[in-house]
Amino acid sequence: MGFIECNTCGNTREEGLGLFKSYICKECLDKIAVTDMKDTVYYEYYKSVIKGMWIDYIAQMES
Repeated sequence: MGFIECNTCGNTREEGLGLFKSYICKECLDKIAVTDMKDTVYYEYYKSVIKGMWIDYIAQMES
């Protein structure tokens, strides 16, 4: 797939996941997978980033 910029951390990585025409690197995916809902700061951050990806995706579909 080549190197792509992660929409979560901004780093350029080779391994990751395409989601809503965006990209999340493996390191961020690993952090998301183990983030506890009680860890308010990180949980809310990842939730808002993924929500933003979803909103951008829907906006692209409507245009």
